[in-house]
Amino acid sequence: MGLINAVGLYYLNVQGIRVFNSTYQDKNFIYFSNFQSHSILNNIQLLNLSCNSIIYSKDQNQQFKTIIQDIYFKQVEAKHLVFNTNQSFIMRYVKINQSYIIEEIFYFVNAIEKGIHFDHINIQDTKTLKLFNFITNKIKVQQIHLINIKFQQDFQDTQVIYENSQSFNCTFQDQQVQIQNNILSVWNHSLDRSSPITLQLHNKSYFQQINISPNILQVQFDNSSIVYFPTGIPIEQYKQFNYKTKEQHQVYQHFAVVSNQKVNLKCYLDQKIDNISGNYANINQFILKYRVNIIENFTFVMNPYLNYTYIQNDIVCEDFEYVLRFNVRILPCQLGEYLYQNQCKTCDVNKFQYSVNKKAFLCNLIDINKIEKAKKGQLKLKPAFWRPSIDNKQIEFCNSELCKGGWNVGDESCVQGQVGALCKECDLNNIRGQGQYAKHDIGCLLCEFHYKLFLQGLIVIIWLMFLVYLSYDTNKQVIQQYLYFKISQRTLSDILMRQSLNQVSVIIKILTNYFFYLYLLKDNLHFLYYQVSVSLNLFNNPAKLISPQLDCILVEYSSIQIQYTNLLFNLITPFYILSSFYFIYMILLYFKVSQFQFNFIIITIYSVYLFNQQLILESLIKLLSSITISGIDWIYLNQQYQFNTKQHFNMIYKLVLPTTLLFILVPFIIYLQIQRKNKKSITIIKYYGILFREYKHETYFWEIVRIYQKFITIILIYIYNQQNKGYLIFLFQIQLLLVSYFQPYPLKNLNSLEQQSLVKLNWCLIVIFVMENIQEYFRGIIFAIINISILLEVIHQLIQKVKLQYKEQIMEVQTSIANKIPKLQRLIDMKKSQRVQQNILKQLESRQFTRKTQLLQFKTQVRNDMHQ
Repeated sequence: MGLINAVGLYYLNVQGIRVFNSTYQDKNFIYFSNFQSHSILNNIQLLNLSCNSIIYSKDQNQQFKTIIQDIYFKQVEAKHLVFNTNQSFIMRYVKINQSYIIEEIFYFVNAIEKGIHFDHINIQDTKTLKLFNFITNKIKVQQIHLINIKFQQDFQDTQVIYENSQSFNCTFQDQQVQIQNNILSVWNHSLDRSSPITLQLHNKSYFQQINISPNILQVQFDNSSIVYFPTGIPIEQYKQFNYKTKEQHQVYQHFAVVSNQKVNLKCYLDQKIDNISGNYANINQFILKYRVNIIENFTFVMNPYLNYTYIQNDIVCEDFEYVLRFNVRILPCQLGEYLYQNQCKTCDVNKFQYSVNKKAFLCNLIDINKIEKAKKGQLKLKPAFWRPSIDNKQIEFCNSELCKGGWNVGDESCVQGQVGALCKECDLNNIRGQGQYAKHDIGCLLCEFHYKLFLQGLIVIIWLMFLVYLSYDTNKQVIQQYLYFKISQRTLSDILMRQSLNQVSVIIKILTNYFFYLYLLKDNLHFLYYQVSVSLNLFNNPAKLISPQLDCILVEYSSIQIQYTNLLFNLITPFYILSSFYFIYMILLYFKVSQFQFNFIIITIYSVYLFNQQLILESLIKLLSSITISGIDWIYLNQQYQFNTKQHFNMIYKLVLPTTLLFILVPFIIYLQIQRKNKKSITIIKYYGILFREYKHETYFWEIVRIYQKFITIILIYIYNQQNKGYLIFLFQIQLLLVSYFQPYPLKNLNSLEQQSLVKLNWCLIVIFVMENIQEYFRGIIFAIINISILLEVIHQLIQKVKLQYKEQIMEVQTSIANKIPKLQRLIDMKKSQRVQQNILKQLESRQFTRKTQLLQFKTQVRNDMHQ
């Protein structure tokens, strides 16, 4: 508001105001708006006044005018002298003396071109940032006189035409400001006046010139011999798109040739491209009538994508021995434009056209299912759609809970904490400034250090140590049984055939193998409930418990990207587990609880390798794999980073490939080692028995086969992720045939369970890939039935084998309980007697059946003899 407020009046006429020595801080002197008729300010005198704006006019009806005349300002300090929006305006007979206008003297927004009129304006001994600021079309100012004005900012503006105007002793940064050829311009005192002609562009007052030959002056622009112009559009109309602000700003205010010696000269433009003459500009000849000669509508027309160095332009004028040379390269078409007949044309959004490519030759049609709105070079996407950058037209569907859509692109179009392709990754490096987020099973959560990290890490280590101990203990029992049966001349196959003791670990291994394949397919199991997916991840990778907090810690202490840091940490983790295991083993040795055995070290190393190799190998293959989204290849393991980068290829060659080859070759080397020696020797069984103790003698290689099966499956899922459906089904069919043919386990029930698991996996693949058109609810039910059936079978066999394995311990527990509860003892005795009776009956029936069979065989033999 202001000192004088007039809002919504029908008519305003202010005359004869005199104000001296006054201060109105943060207020306007005169404020008026929403008038229904003309407004007149006449005969106003202000001396030694300080305020925000002297005259502030807002939201006036454009059919009415504001007339300000016969105004005198002296020693005035204000932000603006006149601030006007949405109104026709006439200002005449105004004098401003010894004042300081902080920003613009005249500021107009959305004014009508023909409705702006300045006449007889005299400004003297005044300091200001800028004379005019017009957010409108060109206007004309008549009879303006500038005397001793000091400007603080360059003000070149072709919107203002100064007719019959003059300037005297006005400066900007020690350069003289002059009104020449109706344009306010800056004269550089340091310019070499001996140069006959030079160029002038917008606020770049003059080009630097160097002599490249006795009579040729080469123009240098920003220390470059090349200046960039658009194609198919006048230079002064060209607006450049700013990728950061997503707005367009004017680049060149005008193109002018300045004559420093003579006027009324006839000049022409000679053009060459790579020494080939041509006509690439719309103007060939012009006359230098004034000292500053603006060449309006100066336009180049040329294909910007041709392979050329530059267009050589020589300005040659009559009676001049000098040639002014400037080299031009053509700017490519911007976003929202396309090249047509060597000119950059704008796509018409009113016709549902758009272009967001940097090198477009056609416009694209708006897809109303994905795009809500469009403007030049920009798209507003609907929610649940995503594109990586402002110059990428490939729009992808994504999770509506992650992708917001809108005008933003890439990471900025994601919800808080999400980044990367389709907003799938977490902002672990705080690149969006919203905090560090780590990937949890429920989504991206802020990094918070918690005591649970230690507890969860301890659980993971204890679990892995338990699995290692189980492998060692089982192998130890195999060796003991082998030594016992070797005395009885029994083969290893016979030993294993009777080792019901080992069946528990084998059944668990079959189940683990089954769930590992489901884990590899987790990206396709989107129809599962969240809890099932989480359980599947944790079952196959217990380290998932600590990975979010671990990522938050690793990113703080590592200078490389998190995917490589995680790989290094996963490679080091087995050594931590082994160190912990060996530490406990040394304590047991110290207290003589156990005896040192070298094969313990070897077996634990093999066990840790077997438990970790498939997950590490999965990470390695994911680093070697890419997934294409919006035409860009992203690293499969971390889709925040692009695949085809120098850093990623360096890591592949230096770390990923060597480690992958090592993990692939180790099983083959072990196979050759076993093959070279006697598989029945006690040495092989001690050190390598963990690899073949569960299989028949003839199929000792089955563990190696299983490792390579997993490796091939990982490759098909991640490297050939777009075409893996048929390959995966075929691969599991091959595995089923191999198991059926080789029967690798010594017991039928184990072979049957392995075959059942592979059959169920094939059915799971059919549900995932073949039944894609069925509703997810029904697919989830079918998938659950398949997996529950295999789980029930595994649980049933586990219970039977555990009861058999720990029969003596169970009997001891039962006896102990029965002694304390007599009734329970009688019940147990009764059941025992029933089982004994049932066994006797079975034996009798068997004997009776045997006798009947023998009698029938005898009768048959007698008949045959009689016939003979």
